[in-house]
Amino acid sequence: MSELALLTEYPVKDLLRLDPNETVEQHITVQPGLFKTLTTVELASPLEVTILFDRTTLGLLGRFSATAKVKLECSKCLTPIESTIEGALESEFVHDASPDEELYPIAKNQHIDISQCIIDTIVPAIPPFPLCRANCQGLCQVCGQNLNDHPNHLKEHPDHHSQKSNLANTPRIK
Repeated sequence: MSELALLTEYPVKDLLRLDPNETVEQHITVQPGLFKTLTTVELASPLEVTILFDRTTLGLLGRFSATAKVKLECSKCLTPIESTIEGALESEFVHDASPDEELYPIAKNQHIDISQCIIDTIVPAIPPFPLCRANCQGLCQVCGQNLNDHPNHLKEHPDHHSQKSNLANTPRIK
């Protein structure tokens, strides 16, 4: 079975035979290339996923936790960075899930698609404005120079600083 098929057709036949309230732990490693086919997030390391499946009277409750190193870009200076992120999610899988419910279906062949659950576990954990460091100085707004690499740039080019100030004092259109 291919890695993608394992995520989109995860077999649960044995899990559905468990007694209600019984729990089974599963571990999955998702390679960066496969995750990139599922979403736009670029992983710097394999995504490690742990799933605790609880048998319920209606189907299965999946408690997902995931950890990965992701490739990001600093929101101020655009420097490539890597960040370790962790996420968690609970999803319920039932035999007769209707599309308007927040439940995932168990297919007639007793397989489930866990790919969206894994995406929903890790993507919300990605910081919306990642920084290369807490005191990132960003880019010169005039020439685009990275101010972290050139801390004296605005002193050496006072015209850039004054243009930046002039932009801040520009009247706003109402």
